[in-house]
Amino acid sequence: MNKLTVKFNGSYRDKKLADKLINKVETDAQQKGYDQMHILVVKYADKLISYYHKKGYELTGKEIPREADWLEQVKDEYKDKASFVEMRKSLTSN
Repeated sequence: MNKLTVKFNGSYRDKKLADKLINKVETDAQQKGYDQMHILVVKYADKLISYYHKKGYELTGKEIPREADWLEQVKDEYKDKASFVEMRKSLTSN
C-alpha cells in the first residue's frame, strides 16, 4: 500500500490550502488508477471529521492508536483521546 502523510499546523487553517492539496492528491491518485482514498483524522476532531465528510469521506469504523513517542507530547488529560479514526472515499464514479 502506498501512503502519503501530510500534517497541517494551525497557521494554514482558513487559507484553502488543505482543499487544494486534497483535490490535487485525489486527482493524482485517480490518474494513477487508485479507486479509494483513506485518511486518518484525530478521533475527537469533530470539525475535521465534518469537513472530510462534506468532501465525500465516510467513517470506516476503524480506530488507530497514536504511536507511543507522539503521546509524550500530549497533555495527560488528552492521552485517552489520542487516537485516529479512519475515513474512506471512493474515487470512482459508479
